[in-house]
This record gives sequence, C-alpha cells and structure tokens, in this order.
Amino acid sequence: MNDREQRIRDRAHAMWIEEGEPEGQHERHWDAACREIDAQAAASTDAEVTPAPKKARAPRAAATKAASPVEAAATAEEAAPKPKRSTGAKTAAKPAKRKPGSAKA
Repeated sequence: MNDREQRIRDRAHAMWIEEGEPEGQHERHWDAACREIDAQAAASTDAEVTPAPKKARAPRAAATKAASPVEAAATAEEAAPKPKRSTGAKTAAKPAKRKPGSAKA
C-alpha cells in the first residue's frame, strides 16, 4: 500500500467515526477522502511550482491618465527635461572678424 492510499484510508476512517460509524457508507467516505487528499496534493504541488507573485509597485505620478490629448501633451512637456541654455561664454572669447581692407590704426 502506498502513502496516498494510506492517507485516504485514514481520512475515510476519520470521516466514518465523525459521522457516528454509519453502516454502508464506506464508498461515500472513500470517495470524499480521495477528493480531499488529491486536492491537498494538488495545492501543495501548485505551491511548489508556482512562483510567488511579484510585489505591486506604487504608481508613478506621471503615469496618470489625462482627460484630453491636449492635457496629455502638456503633461509630457512638463515631464520632459529642459535643455540647458548656454551662457554665451564661448562666443565672447572669440575676437570679432574684421572687414577686408580695414586696418587698425
């Protein structure tokens, strides 16, 4: 006798005792015990095979839906990084070009 069959036998016997040891109910107890033991085995197999669910991440503030396409575009513009403006230091360091024919006195 294998482990599954022994577990079914023990559970069916426990059911029979719980119900007051009724006559002629052995098949019903056996079938109920089979379903119960098989369900437990399936649940434990699923728990071993199925990975734990991923943790939910907090929603991003920019991921909220806009009411209209105009609002969506405005939200995208606000979220986009702004380009840095040059200070003009590079252009100030270069001397201005002279016109041909003009000489410095």
